[in-house]
Amino acid sequence: MAMILGGLPFGADYRTLRGAILITVLSGAALLAIDLAKDAAFLVQGSGVALLLKLGLLGLGLLQPAARLPMYLAATFVAAIGSHMPRTWRHFSFATGQVRRDSD
Repeated sequence: MAMILGGLPFGADYRTLRGAILITVLSGAALLAIDLAKDAAFLVQGSGVALLLKLGLLGLGLLQPAARLPMYLAATFVAAIGSHMPRTWRHFSFATGQVRRDSD
């Protein structure tokens, strides 16, 4: 993702960024699959909601090329917060309103 974020301001096109895009998508899909395999309930927890918000921002960037860089920067910000939030926020379930204690 860093290659994509670095290339966009300099006008890098899809052909130039194809490898970075492929690696970003494949690694993201693998991490999502691992989390879903553990427990799909993570999608309603803080970490899952951050992931869904990040995917939404990435999708908006794809649909709105003029706003791609700001959307991708916002997605990176959300991902950084989601990855480093305290355990109680990461495992807070929006479905039950409680912190799930048995999550890793």
